[in-house]
Amino acid sequence: MFNISSFLEKFSKNISSQESQTKIICDAILKHTGIVLDSKNIKIQNAILYLQISPAEKSKIFICKKQIISDIIEMQIKITDIR
Repeated sequence: MFNISSFLEKFSKNISSQESQTKIICDAILKHTGIVLDSKNIKIQNAILYLQISPAEKSKIFICKKQIISDIIEMQIKITDIR
């Protein structure tokens, strides 16, 4: 018989890893810019970080882009660019 709890556990692990990635990203951005982001405004696709925030906040993030990306990479999250 198929054990549904082990099947659902796979999804639970995936969701928790995504949540931890967004928390690490939010912490790195907060550390370098002082901007507090909501995890709903962050999307990672093909190793590119997409932010749905105001242009003023994006400008401040782009100024510190190299430091933010290096901090994120140190935490074992593959990000190559911020847009």
